[in-house]
Amino acid sequence: MISKIVKGYGALFSGVAHVVLLLIVCTAIGSAFVLPLWAFAMKAPVLYTICTLIIFSSLCVFFVAKKAKQAGYKRSIRFLLQLFIVVAGIAGIILFVLHEKRILAALTLLLCIILYGITSFGLSLRHDA
Repeated sequence: MISKIVKGYGALFSGVAHVVLLLIVCTAIGSAFVLPLWAFAMKAPVLYTICTLIIFSSLCVFFVAKKAKQAGYKRSIRFLLQLFIVVAGIAGIILFVLHEKRILAALTLLLCIILYGITSFGLSLRHDA
C-alpha cells in the first residue's frame, strides 16, 4: 500500500516537474529570440521597422507565388485582380471618409462589390471559345 502511494506521488511530482521544466525551456528560448529583437527595436526603431516590413513582404510574396504556381495562371490572375479590387477599394473608402466625402465612399463600396462579383462569378476559368 505504501509503495502505491509513493508511486502515485512520484508520478504526480514527475508530471509537475515536466511542466515546470517545459515552462523554463519555453521562457529561455523565448527570451533568446525576443530580447535581441527588443534591443534592436529600441536602438534603431526606423531600421527595425524597415527590416520587419522587408521580411514580412518577402514572406507574403513567397507564399503568394508558391500558391500561384500551384493554382495555375488564370486562377492566379483572378486572385491578384480580386486582391487589387479589395485593397484599392478599402484605400479609396478610407481616403474618401477622411476627406468627408461619404457619398463617394459609398459609391466606391458599391463599385467594389460589383467588381468583386464580376471577377468572382462572371469570369469563367474554362476555355469555352
